[in-house]
Amino acid sequence: MRSPMQNLPAQQVQPGIWLNLSTILNLPLSPREHAVVLREILLQPPFDDSPQHFQAKTQLTQALTQLELAWAMDLCRQGQWSEGLSRLEGLQERCDFEGTIGPAILELLPELHHQLVDLAEQSPSRCPFDEEERAELLWSCHNWLLRLNGCGLEQSERMAAIHEQIYRYGALAWMPMGSPLANRRSLDLLLALSEVNPAALAWTKPACMDRLEQEIAAVEQMITLAQPTAELLNHLNGLIRVGQRFQNVFQVQEDEPNRTVVHWLLDANACLEVWVQLKPA
Repeated sequence: MRSPMQNLPAQQVQPGIWLNLSTILNLPLSPREHAVVLREILLQPPFDDSPQHFQAKTQLTQALTQLELAWAMDLCRQGQWSEGLSRLEGLQERCDFEGTIGPAILELLPELHHQLVDLAEQSPSRCPFDEEERAELLWSCHNWLLRLNGCGLEQSERMAAIHEQIYRYGALAWMPMGSPLANRRSLDLLLALSEVNPAALAWTKPACMDRLEQEIAAVEQMITLAQPTAELLNHLNGLIRVGQRFQNVFQVQEDEPNRTVVHWLLDANACLEVWVQLKPA
């Protein structure tokens, strides 16, 4: 395989060394250091379009993905969970979730759950995160669990308890915060908890209703003060889905007062759609 320097005009050639592909792929470096090297190689001026060079680039790209996966997992195990999970998020665009990211998450979640829940429950708490980072990590776990539930990966029996506790402790972490973001996240977590633990319905239903009413009040204010926009319609459509989920989770009947929540949302959405159509361009 020729060096990419051979393709450059003479005035652009810089000093360098030549290594064969096997040597490059097996450099005795940490995943992070090795990933930096491969990424730099792939950023160099392209080789020609020969099958040999295309195959080399493919192998380098695949190796880089595996190294970045290992790097992300190492960060998590070193306690840098926020950065490690963020890197795993970024890899989803290049990886098959069920074949690559999902198994890694299934391996990591019990370790993170131990720190977020088991250590936090000790007296005094030995949780290594402050309250804000713990809440963010519980929310991140909730999102990963949604992805895991949406694919075909088999989950261990222990994962059922992890699901329930991530939703429960996540809801309890976000409920006191009071911001619109915290209100929506705690609502999502409470609904998820209600789906997996019927014993919690006695307190999750009024908590969900309270947060849903706050969401509706915020939308009413937005409708009163703001111009109809695609963003507002999308927000309302998302709230309709939440209201329908509430209705399904708690099996709200036609004659129950809570039923009016979904009716109000649907009516408001219909009015906004008409408003957008009638608004002058």
